[in-house]
Amino acid sequence: MEEEGDDDQVRLGKQWMAKSEADKIHKQAEAKIEHAVELLRLRNEPLAQQSLEEASKLDPDSIQADFLMGVVYGAISKNDKKAQAHFEKCLKREPGNVSVLNNLAVSLGESEEVS
Repeated sequence: MEEEGDDDQVRLGKQWMAKSEADKIHKQAEAKIEHAVELLRLRNEPLAQQSLEEASKLDPDSIQADFLMGVVYGAISKNDKKAQAHFEKCLKREPGNVSVLNNLAVSLGESEEVS
């Protein structure tokens, strides 16, 4: 499979593709995240969540959409179980990310206090 990584090929999730195609997908995911932020500003959490889920699926290596969903669930919706699930997704993608670890710990701590 090493050969597939050569000649302007990059990996996005489990697929190899042309770098230009991957760049286009990254931009689409970023646009969905920006749209979700605007929807959150307008207090339309359900549509923001949908847009973030789409961004997460488009760019399965990025933590941006799931991290934002974790923050929204933890801070706005007060749903620490869902926040925890999104931070755990982020942790699988970036195991050493201190922000992810911190937010996951906070969501775990909050859900323990409620129990």
